[in-house]
Amino acid sequence: MEASIWFRKWPQSKIDNLLLHGVIREYRKSEKVYKDYAQKELLLVVSGAVWCLLPDRKPLTKISLLYPSSLIGLSQVMESSSTHDAFEFEAAEDLAVMAIPTEIFIDTVEQKPNLWRVLAESTVRYQRSCIRLALGMYIGPIRDRVIVAICQFGLAGIDPDAIGTALCVDISQEDLATLLQSSRQHINKTLRGLEQEKLVRIGY
Repeated sequence: MEASIWFRKWPQSKIDNLLLHGVIREYRKSEKVYKDYAQKELLLVVSGAVWCLLPDRKPLTKISLLYPSSLIGLSQVMESSSTHDAFEFEAAEDLAVMAIPTEIFIDTVEQKPNLWRVLAESTVRYQRSCIRLALGMYIGPIRDRVIVAICQFGLAGIDPDAIGTALCVDISQEDLATLLQSSRQHINKTLRGLEQEKLVRIGY
């Protein structure tokens, strides 16, 4: 947890308290994981990736991927209920999360009030990183956007010592197309070009 943007400035004793009450859960790809305000807990992504879905459309619209160290459900810490802007979450691949009861999380922060400031600072940093990622994935040539998406998906949660080596990225062309708001045909053409440049190797 100490490596997470949300907890790196927390005292070890407070992290230990969350770990004491946290429960590890595992999900298979495509399993429903969470819905905002429907569960009185937060989820810290331990491994794998999670789709964030817009629930007001049928079928549910995939809008982003969350990776290890992401914290799901923080909105209910700030407001206890909401009739809008609720998201649902689905495992994008085999997934492990740590479930933290919302009451325990809030009580832990209340015991050391300056953690609210730390939480606010983390929220600002996370928002900025999301904006940078969105700019990389939604603006510019599709070739560059595909590279950003593959790197983001492939490098999330790995050992920094492994960076620079060949990585296996388990994401379908359909999911890449969804993530980048493009067509599968366009993504396939782009990947073929990257394969010719020897930047990627496509597997099935």
